[in-house]
Amino acid sequence: MNIYNAIFNILLFGILFFFPLMIFLNLRKYKTAALGRLFTNKSQTIKVFQIFAVAMILYSCAVFINIVDDFYDIPVLNNLYIIISVILTFLLIYVFYKLYWMVKL
Repeated sequence: MNIYNAIFNILLFGILFFFPLMIFLNLRKYKTAALGRLFTNKSQTIKVFQIFAVAMILYSCAVFINIVDDFYDIPVLNNLYIIISVILTFLLIYVFYKLYWMVKL
């Protein structure tokens, strides 16, 4: 693993950790107002949760690929798992980013 992969992974982890943490802290502080803002933007909320559902389907596919890779040593599965994981990470970053800006006060 070279230094660029490590920096990329740390950056993605930091972003993916930051937005859910900020959503959690905002919901703890302003529970009713934040949830009210979430439900006033129904069209955006539905779009975000549809993208989240796609992300969970990709997560299920990644877990299935990982299980199959445990039983059969197929090199292509490792590459496919990495690609799906990166796509999943970007989808989750987008979902949490949109949710954060929707409930931010």
